[in-house]
Amino acid sequence: MSSSDLLAAQNPWWADPRARPAGPERPRSLFARLHRTLAEPDLRRAQVLLGPRQVGKTTLLGQLARRFLDDGWPAANVLYFDFQDDRYDHSHDLREIVEARPPGRREDHPALILLDEVTHAPRWDVSLKRLVDGARTAPGGLQHRILVTDSAAALMRGGARDSLQGRIDETRMHGLTFEEALRLQSREHESVRDAFLRVPGALERFLARGGFPEHVATEPPERVWERIRRDAADRAIARDLAREKNVDVERITALFRHLVQKSGALFEANNQARDLQAPGEKGPDVRTVRGWVALLKEGCLVEGLGPWHAGLGRGVDKASRALKVRQKLYAEDHGLVPAFSPFASPMTNDDVRTRVFETVIFTHLRALRDARGDFELFYFREDEKVEIDFVLRFDGAVLGLEATSSTIPEKKLPTLKRAKDRAGLDRVIAVHGGPLPPRETAEWSAHPLDSFLLDPGSIIDEALAWIRKSR
Repeated sequence: MSSSDLLAAQNPWWADPRARPAGPERPRSLFARLHRTLAEPDLRRAQVLLGPRQVGKTTLLGQLARRFLDDGWPAANVLYFDFQDDRYDHSHDLREIVEARPPGRREDHPALILLDEVTHAPRWDVSLKRLVDGARTAPGGLQHRILVTDSAAALMRGGARDSLQGRIDETRMHGLTFEEALRLQSREHESVRDAFLRVPGALERFLARGGFPEHVATEPPERVWERIRRDAADRAIARDLAREKNVDVERITALFRHLVQKSGALFEANNQARDLQAPGEKGPDVRTVRGWVALLKEGCLVEGLGPWHAGLGRGVDKASRALKVRQKLYAEDHGLVPAFSPFASPMTNDDVRTRVFETVIFTHLRALRDARGDFELFYFREDEKVEIDFVLRFDGAVLGLEATSSTIPEKKLPTLKRAKDRAGLDRVIAVHGGPLPPRETAEWSAHPLDSFLLDPGSIIDEALAWIRKSR
């Protein structure tokens, strides 16, 4: 199939300006930020959207194309290309694709260039560098707006290290928050909270299926978990990460499976190296295991959380070496935890449920951190009896947040107070699994999981207000 035929197939609005990309019209929260950036008249960097498979990157590109077309951009100036299209034979490089000039293309108007899974194009980094440099030399207001996606951040940063430095801005795309999942299921003019009350078992379904958009539907969770395993192990690892040198696909898959099953646990490289050693064979060394973890993190499959120590609250940012290397590792999405569980009914297993509970709180704190940009996220641990799952450092305030799937959060309060004092925290929030209504005292507050997931920002702001009042 020629490049011109494939381009015409992927850009139907070139032939019919009324045509629009297929897909859902309700956008994710990230849409507004990317649309605002791409609409800037003097944009001189390519935008890079990174995220795991099936997180919705392609859908977001279609929604952006639709918005620009609806806003009156010339149809021939909106170009989309998917480098993982089965019809693409890799004989055409990125430059040949973006230099297409369909009928009606206006040279007195900038182009919107949307390139999906760009690293599957030959010599993509060199071509992208030339594309960005060419856009920079265009007259004011005529710079092309460029957005590319990729599923493996390691590949993107590998090329960026040499040729794209200073030419790209990276944005991470994660799974749906609970609020976003409910919005996708809501009726026209229905609020998110009304949708929560109307949809039966909405929270339990979200906990079991995770935040990947295609899994919001009500199909059996076993089928969802099967697809999650296939996308993560067979595609993201065996197909994407295996493109890196010296990757043992079988062992890195086993490592990923273990990390996901223990989502939220401290990462111990020595223990992981021993666990990956087959009987009678030489296993990977610690350095290799750490390298594989870095690949899994850069490939948007797991994410690390660093430790908090009281010195950070006093502006002493230099932690001990032990603190620096002891990260907690979380699954990229909480749906990975039950999907890779060895149990037939994972959500009825206490350990699986506890890890899902903590991981979903982590993903929502991460989303809030990325959206607000006014706090850093850590964990605190001295020993098994003195620890807090999450520490949020703001300018002038430090909050602790403990996740407990228990329906009786009072059991946690004595240990939370001890940890609060040892970590130098101003206030502690407990998010629990029980039906009890929110409660507040001068030192702590307790909230059920559904309340937190529906509006974590309000709960955090209320805690900050308590701190301001107490000073």
